[in-house]
Amino acid sequence: MQSIPQAILEAFNCAGAPKRLPGGQGSSFLAGDVVLKPVRPEDEARYEWAGELLSRLSGDGFKIAVPLKAASGRFAHAGWGATQYELGQDVRGRWAEKLAVCQAFHQALHALSAPPMPVSSNRWAQALQIAWQERDLPQPVHPDIRQMIVRVFDRYEPIKRSTQIIHSDLCSNILFADGLVPLVIDFSPAHGATEFAEAILVADAIAWEKAPAELLNALPNAFDYRQMLLRAVNFRVIAAALFAPAQPDTVRLEFDNFAPVLQRLDTLT
Repeated sequence: MQSIPQAILEAFNCAGAPKRLPGGQGSSFLAGDVVLKPVRPEDEARYEWAGELLSRLSGDGFKIAVPLKAASGRFAHAGWGATQYELGQDVRGRWAEKLAVCQAFHQALHALSAPPMPVSSNRWAQALQIAWQERDLPQPVHPDIRQMIVRVFDRYEPIKRSTQIIHSDLCSNILFADGLVPLVIDFSPAHGATEFAEAILVADAIAWEKAPAELLNALPNAFDYRQMLLRAVNFRVIAAALFAPAQPDTVRLEFDNFAPVLQRLDTLT
């Protein structure tokens, strides 16, 4: 079981013994009023960049878990990062509120200037590039998996998009507490359209929270949004494929989770 070295607790000025937090990948800990989570070496440059960006971010309709610097003066320290603890719980449902938070968060991000985002090689960054056909699907992917992904590619049509920094994983990373503004956590930065961020949120809600497919009605029935939804589905399926490139049954389960999105799109086009 993963534990946190005492040196990390001291570096982030944590008080109290760390306790594992539920949810997510089970790798975050609460120590006093500080939340600690591991940062992979390949993600450190982007994490540092995100910490500087989020430290300047504010807006109406949401708040963020404020990133904390270690005694070293960096946001990523010896494989760990930290944020200020805030009250809130992941709640299934409340999708209209989550969409409103998504829109407010990205409006605030749009207003910020930022240096270029460091390149990441993690599988989510790769999956985004593949979903937008900016790089090819790796050869080791099983033929059955490739066929699933190509079926969605075949529904793509050219699309124009205005890009900015977005949070590409908002659905389960908006926390609620009575009387408090919704809290945005676990920033997963990417370059993309705000419509794409909304499409990911809605597709994830249908696939992972079993929201009704009619939730697509919360988005405009417009060509751009339909195309964004196709790319959102492929993003998730490709991420699963990169994690299990030789396990078509595993990836098929993920594809089946998102099938209601594709089926509903059939009725809208």
